[in-house]
Amino acid sequence: MVGQASDPNATLATLKSLRRGGRLVLMGSMQTPLPVPYGEMLRNNWELIRHFIYSQADYLALVSLVRSGLLSLDAVEVMTFPFMELEAAIDRAGQMEGLQSTVTVFGENKNT
Repeated sequence: MVGQASDPNATLATLKSLRRGGRLVLMGSMQTPLPVPYGEMLRNNWELIRHFIYSQADYLALVSLVRSGLLSLDAVEVMTFPFMELEAAIDRAGQMEGLQSTVTVFGENKNT
């Protein structure tokens, strides 16, 4: 998970730690360019795979795990905002840390 990285060095170190023929899968976004060493990638036959967001099948599998009781979401702190307070919800989402989630709903504010 790249997680809005502002420095590419950790990601590059991970790439350079791969053995020949290794694969690095990145998910998330970076706030800075990733200067990929193409020649080194070519010589080592590294594979770099990126994925910005989950597929529909991934979401359905997650929902299935929650519905079946195999995955508890009790540790997730959910902040709920009415849709009319969308700007405040976006501001709050920008400050999230750890297992926090910001949700907008049509109706009253139900902050938990």
